[in-house]
Amino acid sequence: MATTMLRHCISRAAALRLAAPVAHIPCGHVVRQLTVSPVRSWFGFGMQRTPQEIAQEGQADVPIYAQDFENDEDEYLQGEELWSAEERLERQSIAQEINSMSEQDPPAKPDIIFFEKVFDMLIKYDDWRGVITVRELVAENKLVEGEELKAKLDKYMEEATQRSYHDNESW
Repeated sequence: MATTMLRHCISRAAALRLAAPVAHIPCGHVVRQLTVSPVRSWFGFGMQRTPQEIAQEGQADVPIYAQDFENDEDEYLQGEELWSAEERLERQSIAQEINSMSEQDPPAKPDIIFFEKVFDMLIKYDDWRGVITVRELVAENKLVEGEELKAKLDKYMEEATQRSYHDNESW
């Protein structure tokens, strides 16, 4: 009896599926209607491709390292509370120096002298988070901090830790 009812529901669902642009799911002896959304699901199964997707088919993908990125400095790197004009200019000049190194053929690797220059700028503007990040970059580039530079950075980080603790900043 149950098998006959299930066959009836399935055949009815198949007949309704042909008659209308909606999907039918047999559920026991009840058939629920689900409308097919014209919007592609997150996975995109069973949906028609858009004209834009069809046009992009067969074209070579541009690797991420070859893409031209938009300059979003003005959106994120501005404001009186963020940086002074002098600090902004110094940071931009260092960023340009890094870009020129990466655009050389073959790309030039920064040396410890370059990193010392970056550390001096970060300490000058009390950017302890930047010092932590650049120290990690020095280690990643397999460069060795000299004794003088190491002592200078350790002393600065100790002072910055004390300052941030008393200023209620989080590490």
